[in-house]
Parts: sequence; C-alpha cells; structure tokens
Amino acid sequence: MPENKIDLFPISMKFQTNSFPWVQSENEVLDFKTPWDLIRYFSDKDSDDNGRYQTYIDQELKRHSEVRNWHRKRTKFSKLPHFSKYKGAAYDVYHSAARKVYSGAASVEEKRLFDGLRDEIEDHGLLAPVGQTVFHGRADDNLSTQVPYASFVSTSLDPVVAVLSAVRRHCALPEKSQKYVYLLHLLQEIPVLWGHWRNVPEWELLLPPGLVFEVLRKHSGPNFAIIEATVARVWTHNQ
Repeated sequence: MPENKIDLFPISMKFQTNSFPWVQSENEVLDFKTPWDLIRYFSDKDSDDNGRYQTYIDQELKRHSEVRNWHRKRTKFSKLPHFSKYKGAAYDVYHSAARKVYSGAASVEEKRLFDGLRDEIEDHGLLAPVGQTVFHGRADDNLSTQVPYASFVSTSLDPVVAVLSAVRRHCALPEKSQKYVYLLHLLQEIPVLWGHWRNVPEWELLLPPGLVFEVLRKHSGPNFAIIEATVARVWTHNQ
C-alpha cells in the first residue's frame, strides 16, 4: 500500500523582523499557495537568506503527521549497506554503475552495485503515492533531456535543500554548468528510500533509475532555472 501524501502547501511563513526580544516588531508573513510559487520566489528574489526558510520548512516537516508515519516505517540504514555507501564516498560510483548498466557495458562489479542499491529501493523502500511532490537540484538539465533517466535520483521534501544542491553542484564547475531546480510530481506509485539522517535537514527520498521526467513548464530566474515535471516509471534494469 502506498503511503499518504506529504504536502505542506499552502504554507504561510512567519518571521520576526527584529531578533531582539525587548524591541517590539511585527512579523513578516510570506504566503505560498503552491510549491511552484515558493520555488519561483527563491529563483527571483534578491536576498540570499535561504537559511531561515530551510529552518522554517524543517520545523514544519518535523511536525507533519505523515512525515512521522513515513519515518516510523523506514528501513534503518544498518540494513541498507548499499544505500549507506551511496550516501558516503561511493555516490559517484553507483551513478557510474547505473549508466553502464543502461548502456549495456557494465562489468560484473558494476552490475552488482547497481542491483544492490536498486533492490534496496524496491525491497525496503516506502511506496510514494501518486501526486507526491519532491524537489531536486543539479547543475544540468539531464534529468529531463535523457529519456529515460538511467541513474538514481536523490530528491528532497524540502525545496531549499534542492536549491542548495543546485548551487553546490554549479560551484564545482561554474564555467560549464547552470543551476537547475526541479519540481517533480509523481504520476505513479514509486518506491523510494527514506534517506533522512538524524539532525541533518536533508529530507532525502532516493528514487530508482529508469524514470521519465516530462516537462510541464520552465522559468529562468536570476538565481537559477526551474523545471516543473511529472515523473513516470517506464524502464527497469532488465529491459
């Protein structure tokens, strides 16, 4: 059975305009009806104060009843050896293995790594429901131009995490990349691994390889480009 959808929207963010408790001040209130509205705001705004937004959303996710349900049903990292390696030093190794499997040129070891992580998603993951929205940040638009996308996809329930991921990846190759933030809507029930580490506000959901991302709309702001897309599953490793 799929899990119930985690949805924070519409969201109303309230911030104190003055941090001194002895100074009377009004709250700053920012209302966002949809995830697109929030990501568009981040893409276009002048100030670089993502930290306060991440803190606010992190607290909202911690309070959300369905977030607690998903967390309670998760498989612990001690039972996910491949995912633990993927989250560590072998991140690029698993992505390379997935691309080799898709191209038909994988070695025995690359096939073992690919199958291991894919099987952990399939066998120990949660089933994300139709309509679930997740976010992904990167330094290219390969997610929606390579069909199907051959590798694993690290997404987040927190849009600020995706923004920071896009910035970080772009900084690694500033002259050869562009910042992209994907706003993704699941068209099917898709297995995901709950990858949220304690006290690390990433709120990761790892998606399996072989997905198709169909673009709904785009926006190019001064801070980064947005691609809103649907997610469907059309490819498995043995096809």
